[in-house]
Amino acid sequence: MLNNNNIFTEGESGRLDQDNILYSYPETLDTEEILPPLSIKEFYRDKIIFCTGCTGFLGKVVVEKILRCIPEIKKVYLLVREKKTKDGKVIAPTERLLNEILRSPIMDKIIEENFRGDKKAFETYALTKIEGVSGDVADDNIFIGTSEEKVQQLKKEVQVIIHSAATIGFMERLDIAINLNVYGSLRCLRFAKQCENILCFTHISTAYTNSNLKSGRKIEEKFYPFKLPNNEPIEEFCERVKKLTPNEIEKVNDRILQLTKYPNTYTVTKRMAEALITKYKGNVPVAIVRPTIVGAALREPVPGWIDTVSAGGSVYLFVGLGIISLIPGNTNGISDQVPVDFVANAMIICPADVATRKTKLRVYHVGTSSANPGKWQKTVTGNLRYWHSHQPEKSVSRADFNMIYNRYLYNTQLFMRYTWLTHIYSVLAVVLQNKKHNKVAQGLQKMMSKHNMFKQSFSHFTLNEWFFDITNLEDAFSRIPKEEKDTFSLDFSLINWSTYFMYFCYGLHKYVLKENPTPPTTTDLLKSNEYNLNLFNDIEFAFSAAGQFKDSVTRDQVKQMVLQSKAVQLEIRREAEKTSKRFVEVENRALLMMDQMFADPNNYAIRAFSWILRKVWRKMYHSIIVDSDEMIKLKDLSKTSSAGTLVFIPTHRSYVDFLILSYAFFVYGIPVPHIAASEDFLNMFLVSTLFRYSGAFFARKDIASDSLYKAIFTEYVHSLLGDGNPVEFFVEGTRSRAGKTLHPKFDLLEIISNAYLDNRVENLTLVPIHIGYEKIVESESHSTELLGGKKKVESLGNLLKASSVVWNKYGDIHVKVAEPISLKDYVEQLKEENSSFDPFYNKEDKTELVKRLGSKITYQLNQSSVIMPTALIATILLTYREGISMDELQAKTNWLKRQIIMRGGTVHWSDQQSTSAVVTRALNLISHLITKNKHMLEPAIEAKADYKKMIELSYYKNQIIYLFYRESIVTCALHSFGAKQFIEQGVEISELKKRCEYLNNLLSEEFIFKENPFSEENYDKIIELLKERGILTTRDDKVVVPVISLENFKFFCSLLWPVIDSYWGASMSLLSLLFSGTEQETLTSSKKSVLLERSQWFIEKLYFEQKVHFYEACSLETIKNACTVFIKWGILQSTLQKVQENGKTGVEQTEEFITLLPPYTEIDQLFSFVGEIQQYRKGTSRTERSIIPPTDFLQPKL
Repeated sequence: MLNNNNIFTEGESGRLDQDNILYSYPETLDTEEILPPLSIKEFYRDKIIFCTGCTGFLGKVVVEKILRCIPEIKKVYLLVREKKTKDGKVIAPTERLLNEILRSPIMDKIIEENFRGDKKAFETYALTKIEGVSGDVADDNIFIGTSEEKVQQLKKEVQVIIHSAATIGFMERLDIAINLNVYGSLRCLRFAKQCENILCFTHISTAYTNSNLKSGRKIEEKFYPFKLPNNEPIEEFCERVKKLTPNEIEKVNDRILQLTKYPNTYTVTKRMAEALITKYKGNVPVAIVRPTIVGAALREPVPGWIDTVSAGGSVYLFVGLGIISLIPGNTNGISDQVPVDFVANAMIICPADVATRKTKLRVYHVGTSSANPGKWQKTVTGNLRYWHSHQPEKSVSRADFNMIYNRYLYNTQLFMRYTWLTHIYSVLAVVLQNKKHNKVAQGLQKMMSKHNMFKQSFSHFTLNEWFFDITNLEDAFSRIPKEEKDTFSLDFSLINWSTYFMYFCYGLHKYVLKENPTPPTTTDLLKSNEYNLNLFNDIEFAFSAAGQFKDSVTRDQVKQMVLQSKAVQLEIRREAEKTSKRFVEVENRALLMMDQMFADPNNYAIRAFSWILRKVWRKMYHSIIVDSDEMIKLKDLSKTSSAGTLVFIPTHRSYVDFLILSYAFFVYGIPVPHIAASEDFLNMFLVSTLFRYSGAFFARKDIASDSLYKAIFTEYVHSLLGDGNPVEFFVEGTRSRAGKTLHPKFDLLEIISNAYLDNRVENLTLVPIHIGYEKIVESESHSTELLGGKKKVESLGNLLKASSVVWNKYGDIHVKVAEPISLKDYVEQLKEENSSFDPFYNKEDKTELVKRLGSKITYQLNQSSVIMPTALIATILLTYREGISMDELQAKTNWLKRQIIMRGGTVHWSDQQSTSAVVTRALNLISHLITKNKHMLEPAIEAKADYKKMIELSYYKNQIIYLFYRESIVTCALHSFGAKQFIEQGVEISELKKRCEYLNNLLSEEFIFKENPFSEENYDKIIELLKERGILTTRDDKVVVPVISLENFKFFCSLLWPVIDSYWGASMSLLSLLFSGTEQETLTSSKKSVLLERSQWFIEKLYFEQKVHFYEACSLETIKNACTVFIKWGILQSTLQKVQENGKTGVEQTEEFITLLPPYTEIDQLFSFVGEIQQYRKGTSRTERSIIPPTDFLQPKL
């Protein structure tokens, strides 16, 4: 029996009369006072606080925040009650403290950040700050189970009390709600009055204690009139309810809610608690904190954190599970929801604010309706965006969410969707006695029940709106010093409602459903729009997606417009005059070109194609990941007139690139682009037609070789852009067989840029997009081509032969959109750098613009890349190619991941994935390249033919080198001085920088690592960075490598050593030119194709004689780059020589020849050049530097 004399103790002003119960209390109004700054950390320094409700959602967030951000606190006592399980087992408070609070996933952040993942160390620390106290606010003695001695200690020590324990069930039975929410609060207040050093009693109430007021009004931080039926005092009413039977309580419950206009027992009992705390607080300073609808965390401890189903979270969860889809509500109404981390910050700040004021009672609203209002429509949209792309495994149907304001329409929709179907299945289940029908009937009944429950519980809040004043809260926050404002943030402007609700649903999905979803803005295109209980997912997807072409004219109309254009007509006349052919003959040749070149976009075709692709993708790939926010921004950009026409520029690694972007754009309703494809695809019967219908137009590799062809192609591209049709092309020109981003090809980029420079469009927005593959379909063919093998001709026959790839698994694809580039703005930027810059009229400036633009695009392609786990594994295996254990591989892979992230890279590796799982999955994907020998993993090399597997592995490794390139240049340059000097004696910085410059220039064609390739490199900065990272140090102004850092130092070197070996081998092969001519020849030359073949043969031979250390040095792509550098440096000269002439068109056929230039025709000069490169190598022998082989070795018979 509750002892009223204990809990209803009169305040300092005596028992309040009825008027005082009904109206606002003047104590809540401040007098003018000048307040000092309030450091939260200093306020809580050495303080002892007491908290209730900390096993709940909100309480756990407060405890985590205190442990992580206020280490200055002395002690936090948590009131924890015993808990009985269903099987009758009693869980002690100390066990609950450990398992439900300290071992909750909420503590993962502090464990990782403050204790480096050591959970035991964290628990040891936490138990010095946190102590559980046995008790229960529902019992008259809240310290039931605690010794009297401990209670007396608490009364002496506790300075701040935060009381958040309550029943949050909206429809809790009235007597239970009174006991917990009213009496429980008064019991804690009674304890506060007994504490000798109490500074503040903080009561966590709700802003909806005033939800009985008229919708649309502003609610101030004060007490509004509250009146029970017949003016019954609250104390007497509570005591009367206690004595009633359950049936009587139900009647009283309905009557009191009706007369007080409160929607549920939760809000009305919270209002009673406020009134009685204010009445009986005595001399205790009180802070009443009124949060609105508390939702998942915005930022802390992690975005989306939530581990309970209550309030809005229960609605969103059941929407995601497909159980409910309708709720009464006004989508244009204000939805006052507040992230739990903001509420936790308020619960920490407000007691400090009250304790340092003269005011003894202060009310604080914690809500967003005044500072950053968000409408319910944002809630609906965010829910659907998340659940449609992240369908839970436990869901029963597709997520749907509709708020209906009109009551009649709501009931009609409910009947049409659920009621009649429920009745039919219920009857069938009874009549047929069929288990399946019975199960469906039960499921439908459950859905109906949930709809009715949510209608009853939430309609009051979704149909009405209030604007909660937060002046007191803002005043408290304004007192906090600048350096603490981010830590204890109450800046509601930080909330982006569109993103927030996606993270809210993500938290429910991850922490409540305990599934392992991808982050909220990350969407798997293979799983989005996939619904349970729907046999026609793919068909529904294909016909519901919003993507389509923008074309407003037919293909024939485009042909006529291009044909009649001035530029094309001029070229037709020129060719007719040059070849003495009739105008109509040349015109027919032009029309034939157009027939082969032009796309024939068809919106019905892309729907059918998407249906096919979706099925193929599922067979081949585990996931196709895109960022929903990026896609939505692109969609918005496509509608922005100032952006002009969009030009999509993806990386080119695979033929799959052609299809992935169109598929993603189709899904998100972004205009589907016209794609510049190679003419090779015209050999693929039927496939080329399907591509053409899907927006592909076909271009020759050498557009400029035929003037008429170039004129038609240029006019066609300009007409597409002028009509607002997005265009997609590959700035790299061809697929990168080596895995790294290629330097830009300028032909098509120049044509597209000219559309703007020639005033055919008002602007162009270029969108670089990186497409990353865990495993590419063409990996084997790429390595074959890099070793000199011929590329397979594209044909339907070869496609059918390769159809087996559909049954293989190639892991994930990750699509990442870089920052779009407005061509108009970029031209203005270059003008600001150089006032005379004018690409519109100056040909040299136009060339400069295209070069700078190409470099910027390829740089952004690299910067937006997502590194796949296969790249990490391949890098480690090639670094330790003699073998590495599984444990070491996992440890070093984790290390490499951290290094990449440290350098600003992104790794396709979610926080939920363990290192073991990621490494095992990656190994399975490239298992054909790896073998296990006596528990050691190594490249699978058993015969000479297997060495191309090294090339395949290097494909993945090359994806990460750009991140380490600058550091690798410095370490390779330092290594060139020899171990004795760089370890013991040290290397002069000036000499080191000279070698860095030489090596960087030598490898200038290899990696893209800066936006402007012509800008100078700051080697001093790189050396300092390597010093900070412990790789280098300085001694007596000389650079040295500490012995302890040698392994990491050599790792950086190993990234470039294979490339340097290739350049050295290519330079060595030039010696063969000295012996390939006759004695009368003064300049030696060779067909470029022959020279490249000779170089590759030569390097491979050196490898098998152990004079080249890395088989990857045989890569034809690297040898070609070496040849390009040697031409730039004046060592070689490239000339085009006429081979034959096409009689029909007059177009000349040419071939490239390479000539060795003086003074390198002298063997001593050439040896000197070779020796210059030689010093940067690891060494062709595994034990010593290589020796240049004799000249007879340099004369292969080709």
